[in-house]
Amino acid sequence: MSDSKAALVQAIHARPIKAALILTGGGAGVLPTLLACGGGSATLISAEIPYAVEETVALLGGTPDKLVSAPTARSLAMLAFQRALKRCPDGAVVGVGATSVLQRVPDERAGRVHTFYAALQTPERTVSLTVELEDAASVFGTSAVYALRAAEEEFNERLILALLAEGCGLDGTAVIPPALRGRVRREESDVHAALPELRALMLGQAESVVLDVAADGRLTPVPAGLGSTVLLLPGSFNPAHASHFAMATAAAAATGLRCAFEISLRNADKPPIDLIALHQRLASIAAGGGGRVVLTMAPTFAEKTALFPGTPFVPGALFAIGFDTAQRICQPRFYGSDLAMAAAFEAMRQSGAGFLVFPRQIDGVLHDRLDPSFPTDFVAMARMVEAPEGFQADLSSTAIRRRQ
Repeated sequence: MSDSKAALVQAIHARPIKAALILTGGGAGVLPTLLACGGGSATLISAEIPYAVEETVALLGGTPDKLVSAPTARSLAMLAFQRALKRCPDGAVVGVGATSVLQRVPDERAGRVHTFYAALQTPERTVSLTVELEDAASVFGTSAVYALRAAEEEFNERLILALLAEGCGLDGTAVIPPALRGRVRREESDVHAALPELRALMLGQAESVVLDVAADGRLTPVPAGLGSTVLLLPGSFNPAHASHFAMATAAAAATGLRCAFEISLRNADKPPIDLIALHQRLASIAAGGGGRVVLTMAPTFAEKTALFPGTPFVPGALFAIGFDTAQRICQPRFYGSDLAMAAAFEAMRQSGAGFLVFPRQIDGVLHDRLDPSFPTDFVAMARMVEAPEGFQADLSSTAIRRRQ
């Protein structure tokens, strides 16, 4: 181990910060480096290397748009942070995630770009580092495939180590080779600077954060919260689009309540949302004219309902959802069994929850009624809503991202 790496590792271990790592595609060499000098338990809570695609998808809780990408590295870092927080609830923790495409040995297709994505998650911010090399052989000074692979693994390790050092309040840039520092593209969230209340949500010290998003992007916290009966439009809003706003307007008109967008940083069947991604999604809501937003850590509707319970005289949370979301709510896999799903629906019903279900076109078929395939327990809480003006039943955030 070089003197610079050894000195940085010792400095990391001297800091009162615990870390969890999730690495795939490369970078595993950082683990023996962290443990080589002893004292690794002062820093490392856990490290996981989900190398198979299926294992990575299962770990994330859903399939990302692209497995090797900056968003995936950020999701892995957020997941690592959340795991570390369970072991050290005082909040002195960080999560690091990384995914990469390195030199394939003994050979690879011509023109293959080598990419390095690493991310850091702390209670206050998300940091993302990206390096994309079309000329890896010239950058690392070798065309011998095994030597190039080893050089890339070493660089990957140093990139991850530099991020971990940053999470511990140290400057780790010295371990990145000078020739590559200019190739590192950095992105950092600025949501926390505009919304300090997020830290409490990230650390589990608050159940929700309510804010108004202005059309110019300004974020204004709403200290009083949402009041008694709430109307929520849950979604990942990646990005928010015209049909989301049409649903919110129609739901408000149907109930007489103000409709708020609800974003959970944890999702039952999608990767977790980091602070850079959250900033992008809030920006898409602002671009659509803005609105009230509720941020939570509640991935399931049973948990969302529990955050906003009703009383014997005041209904609980009302949710505006699409037909496809209604179908997902009624899948036993989210609850563990049919019996557990029935118990969850009963708890939702007793807390006064209700669902306004909007039509949805799925595989070319328009679904605009709750057919007998839905459990009666859910149907008792739900009613279909006619498609409002401006609503496109076949419009989806996924399709928008693919076009972009």
